[in-house]
Formats: sequence, structure tokens, C-alpha cells
Amino acid sequence: MHPMKLLMLTWNFPPAVGGMEVMIEQIFTGLQQRGHAVEVVTTWADKRPPTPGVHRAPRRGVPAYLLFCLRRGHQLCRTLRPDFILCGSLISAPVGWLLARLFRRPWGCPLYGSDLATGGRIHHWIARFLLRRADVLFPISRFTADLAVRRGARADRCVIIPPGVDPTPFDAPPTTGAESILSACQVRRVLITVGRLVRRKGVLEFVRDVMPTLTKEMPEILFLIVGDDGAQSLIHNKEGMRRQIEAAIQEHNLGDHVRVLGKLSDQELLRLYFNAHVFVLPVLELPGDIEGFGIVFLEAGLAGVPSVATSTGGIPDAIVDGHTGLLVPPGDTAALQAAVLRLLRDEELRQQFGRQAADRARNELNWDKIIDRYETALADVVGT
Repeated sequence: MHPMKLLMLTWNFPPAVGGMEVMIEQIFTGLQQRGHAVEVVTTWADKRPPTPGVHRAPRRGVPAYLLFCLRRGHQLCRTLRPDFILCGSLISAPVGWLLARLFRRPWGCPLYGSDLATGGRIHHWIARFLLRRADVLFPISRFTADLAVRRGARADRCVIIPPGVDPTPFDAPPTTGAESILSACQVRRVLITVGRLVRRKGVLEFVRDVMPTLTKEMPEILFLIVGDDGAQSLIHNKEGMRRQIEAAIQEHNLGDHVRVLGKLSDQELLRLYFNAHVFVLPVLELPGDIEGFGIVFLEAGLAGVPSVATSTGGIPDAIVDGHTGLLVPPGDTAALQAAVLRLLRDEELRQQFGRQAADRARNELNWDKIIDRYETALADVVGT
């Protein structure tokens, strides 16, 4: 395969935190490491050291980013002459489409789910216009691909590629980190959830509606909530879910059974994964807000932790029901309670699901395999 020249236009990029940001950074670095010339145009970041190949907007905000994206993208199209323009999401797609038209280059972008479901009539009209004109689209799950086709995308231009995971940090359990938290986990059955605290995740409802019954059935349960409010999210930045969750803990006298830990270091989180028994993510079905996949399920699996989640959005692509975890209908509190207790009470089954989750994440969904798929799909469009 000949080296390609790629221009990436993306609002979602570190130091912003989230699954989309991780995925876009992995695509950027993964393709670079394979010898492709990749330049990224992205958003403003405070006190971020310069990174080769990364061009940051000089001011914060979506309008400033899009103007910079158009100006710098135009410059790079003239100097780099990219073989392909890859947008990180639909936010950048109008600029990507325009540059592709001006410079006669193919273009496309990943699709996540919520980007297709959120917004009003104008947003949906713009999305339909762009989806019909992309040379290739990369939905992260079967659910997202079906939604894209319903929104106007051509099925033959949709290449489903899920997010991946880096197995290396999970090669051995860490021996340091999160000591104060682990001291509270002694002789406890530990549930863990990880991610931005947004309404869609269903953590508030799990604390309020499921945990009181679980603690009666199994008093040694401890639920660890890792993450903080989605302050940098364009959709969720005003929800204030952490405050609501902490109020529910107090209202239901769950202080001995639920801990809101906020954002942790990678080392601390890794150690908690290895000391957890079940990963829980009770995602809700909300209009315009979809869980497109769930990298956290793969991370938990690499630590040998099976998952309990709801069968909504792209989650069934991340969890193989009855093999790497258990799926229940969204909003079914009784089924959530039963699934959690089943894994906590059946140690042999819990460990079996954990091993199978680790094998699948490590062997089928590692980033090296995922970058292979992107590289092949892009080469097919470019014709190298």
C-alpha cells in the first residue's frame, strides 16, 4: 500500500476528554505511524504544547473553529494536496465537503449516533445533504449505520468500523494508585461505571432506582462512579448530573454504598478496573442522544470485568450478550438488578464472561486491527 496524504478536520481532539476524542487521536497517530502524511486541523486548547501535524484554532468556540478550519484547511489543501479529507464528525463536515468540492478530493467522516439524532429540522436537513455527498462514511456500529441510511446516506458507502482499545496498559495489574479508594473496597463486591456524567448514561436512575434494592439484597455492594460532568460537551454542558447524583445518594442514604470519584488518573482508573467485579452502564433511550458504542466496555473487559448494560444504540456491538456480559431492556430496573446479582452471585459465570470479554477486546478490537480497517477503507476510496 502506497503512503497516503490525509487532511483531518476535527472538533473532537485531546485534551478534550471522551470516546470520540480517543478515537480520533488513535486514527491520527495510527495512520502517521504507518507512514501516511496526516495533518490535523482542530479546536483551541489552553496551554497545549505544539504537536507536529496538529493545527489549533487561536480562539475557543465553534464559530472560531470553523472559520479557522476553512482557512487553514484551504492552505493545507494547496500545500499538502491531500488524497482524502477526513472529518472527525459532522461538525466539521460542511468545511470538509466544501474543500473537497474546491480541490476535487474525496471526503468522509465517522458517524457516532447522537450526531445523527440530535438537533432540529435545519440540522437534519444539513446532515442529509452532507451524508448523501460523502464518498465514504464510517459508522461505529450497526445501529449507527442503519440510522445513517435512514437519514439519507448510501448503504454502499457506509463502512462500519467500531472504536478500538489499547491492550498494553492491561498486560498486568498495577500495584500502585487509588490506595484510599481501594481501602474502601476491601471485602466489598465492587460495581464500577466510567464516563462523562451525562443524562444518557442512566447513572442517576441506577443510583436512585436500583441501588437501594441492591444494597438490601447484597449489603457488601459498593458502586464506584468515575467521571465528571460533560462541561466540554456541546450537548450536555448544562445538565449538572454530578450534583443530581450526589443529591440522590444523600436522599437514599447510600453514602456507604456509592462513591462519586470524579476524574481519575489513568493509573488510578486502571487499578480500579482490576479490582472491580462488574462494569455497569444502564444507558437510557433518550430522543436525540444515543450511545453509539462504548469503549469503556472494552477497557473493563481487558481487566477481566464483564459488563451489565442496556440493549440500546450501538451497545450490542460492544457487548456480546451472554458471552462478554449481559444486556437488559432500557429502563427495566428489575432486569438491571437481576443481571447484576446474577454475575455477583455466580463467580464461575462472572469469571468466564470476564475472560471472554478480555479475549475479544485484545484479539478483535485492538487499535492495530481497527487502524487496519481504516487504512484499507481509505485506500479503496483513494485508489492506492
